[in-house]
Amino acid sequence: MKMLTNLWKPTSGTAWLFGKALEKTSYDVLKRMGSIIEFPTFYDHMSGKDNLQLHCEYMGYYNKGSVEEALQMLGLSDAAYVLAEKMQLSNH
Repeated sequence: MKMLTNLWKPTSGTAWLFGKALEKTSYDVLKRMGSIIEFPTFYDHMSGKDNLQLHCEYMGYYNKGSVEEALQMLGLSDAAYVLAEKMQLSNH
């Protein structure tokens, strides 16, 4: 994951994302993906949707409707307004 997020550079070969070779300045490609390398931090007093919107804000991603689209794609629309403290996270 660190190599695909451009945190580590390959010693040989080429990493590809979305049909493009990953380079030092592949910002357009990296903007199309998201990853969490470490354990994520969520605010317990906020809903899952609000947490996601906050993370998008501080990452500079302002695509209106993207949080709803992601929740729908993952089958989590019904959980959008559940407080983070009420959600069970799996260790899988």
